[in-house]
Amino acid sequence: MSETPGQYERVIGPPRGLGLDIGELWACRELLAALAKRSILARYKQTVMGMLWAVVRPVAMMGLGTLVFGRLFGLSGDSERYSLAVLAGVLVWLLFSQCLTGCVNSLVTGAEMVRKVYFPRLILPASACATALVDFLVGVGVLAVVMAAQQHGPSLRALTLPLWAMLAVIAALGPGLWLAALNARYRDVMHVVPFLINIGLFVSPVFYVTSARVASSWRPLYALNPMVAVIDGFRWAILPDAVLSPLPLAISLAVAAVLFVSGVMFFQYMQRVFADVI
Repeated sequence: MSETPGQYERVIGPPRGLGLDIGELWACRELLAALAKRSILARYKQTVMGMLWAVVRPVAMMGLGTLVFGRLFGLSGDSERYSLAVLAGVLVWLLFSQCLTGCVNSLVTGAEMVRKVYFPRLILPASACATALVDFLVGVGVLAVVMAAQQHGPSLRALTLPLWAMLAVIAALGPGLWLAALNARYRDVMHVVPFLINIGLFVSPVFYVTSARVASSWRPLYALNPMVAVIDGFRWAILPDAVLSPLPLAISLAVAAVLFVSGVMFFQYMQRVFADVI
């Protein structure tokens, strides 16, 4: 019995709905790992210091933040561990900002792949976040050294650190997917994002502690910034005197969830035209 030509052909393409195909993403996990590895190698290629840049950046920001905001502006208050609180805030913020920037530029950077072959486009922004996580892990090592130098041992709350890191990635992926999809069509987005990140650095509790500097009546409104809960939660995990208020935490997590779900839906809807407009 002869076989009909094309009888076993399988046509693949982007999903027709707005849902997220977890199985398809899992099937492409090796591609995700390969893209993340390539991005990490390219990030530090032909640099003298290499991975040491992942140490220098948070340490430099901690030093400047402690000097400028702590000493000159008096934001340290009576806290004896202000530098540690600043370092914790800086690490989480760098993770968020690198994930967000990587997401926004991921489609443009991988434009040749997008045009030539089909694969789940979410792999590209996800690989950008994987690269940022590597730098974050190096920064956590720096944090451990600073804690040891200050004779500050971790408590059981430190076991929640991976949770707060994952929440930082989710908080970045939400707006990152929105902006990545828009950046595929409008390149103005990539010029706006660094400006927004600089603003976000100062409207997030990176160089100050929320409970000490934001009035309680304003905290629910302030918590509309999802990074408020993430930074406060990260500090709560490592500092015994840190405070984590339930209501602002719930608000920040709800905002992050809405941005993430809507970002995935918008990205899934737009990905069918990426190859044509990028």
